[in-house]
Amino acid sequence: AVDSGWKGAAMLDVFNSDVGDEDCARLAVYLPQFPHLHTINFAGNNITGDGVFALSCALRSASSLTALDLSRNTFGASGAAYLAAQLRKSEALRALRVAGCGLPQASVAAICQGLPPNLEELDLSSNILGDYAAGALAEALPPAGFDCPATENPK
Repeated sequence: AVDSGWKGAAMLDVFNSDVGDEDCARLAVYLPQFPHLHTINFAGNNITGDGVFALSCALRSASSLTALDLSRNTFGASGAAYLAAQLRKSEALRALRVAGCGLPQASVAAICQGLPPNLEELDLSSNILGDYAAGALAEALPPAGFDCPATENPK
């Protein structure tokens, strides 16, 4: 059980703390007990697809979560798939950072296809975007709200 004094915590930051999959699974069990938790920073750890699976299960009940940072973890295609499946259901999420995870473009595309509609910040840097993922990102972005008339390319 979590000490009642900690239940008001708004941020969990374990950046670069050698957190692995087992640690994620243990922490994920307790995340639903923090109703005011709005930021989770797991960047720079040793989290693979198994750890992301545990966290994504916990995200189902993290209705106040607005920022999630999983940057610099090697969670691969399976972790990206687990994350993508939960993102669309994370209506409060405003910032997602998955920079430097070495994700191939199919995994980046899966994440883009799962982005929640209210997302304001997305960091995909140092992953492989490519045409396929760029197309998925373009589809996920809200309409630009302006018209750009087609013009001939000046030579």
